[in-house]
Amino acid sequence: EAELARIQRIALVGGLEIDFREGVKNRRSPEYLLVHGLPPEAANETYENWVARIHPDDRDHTVKQLFDVLKSESEDYASVYRIIRPSDGESRWIRVMAKIERDHSGRALRLVGADIDVTDQMLAQETLRESEERFRLIADSAPMPIWVTRLDRTRSFANQAYLDFLGLPFEQAVVF
Repeated sequence: EAELARIQRIALVGGLEIDFREGVKNRRSPEYLLVHGLPPEAANETYENWVARIHPDDRDHTVKQLFDVLKSESEDYASVYRIIRPSDGESRWIRVMAKIERDHSGRALRLVGADIDVTDQMLAQETLRESEERFRLIADSAPMPIWVTRLDRTRSFANQAYLDFLGLPFEQAVVF
């Protein structure tokens, strides 16, 4: 157990359980508390505390998504949202992957899963998106045709000068 806890701390993965059988009872692992910036006494935090920690821009969508899955017949729950950690005020991206246990009528009994801090990956994706956008802006402002060809000889990018030269829309120019 100690080695598993160590691995979870290294990977920034925390376990959670929500029991719906007698109201809503939450249990959070010590690693979950670390990821979320919570003190040890928050292991049984309330639903309201969790909702309050969700970034305001993500709150409505995240809560709706959870309830939509709980109302459905799905056994899988996955979500990505931001939180604001109470310990340091830092905004962190969380990926939740969980299973929902249901009774014979389909009513959700328990949700068991993991919260994973994916902040580094999300920031890297944003940096890549920004870099690609800068490339597109620069390439589209260039007066000469520019294109990117994949190994399979299909084009993944063509600038405006290339499209103008061929006289084709983007969709046709990339398969030309």
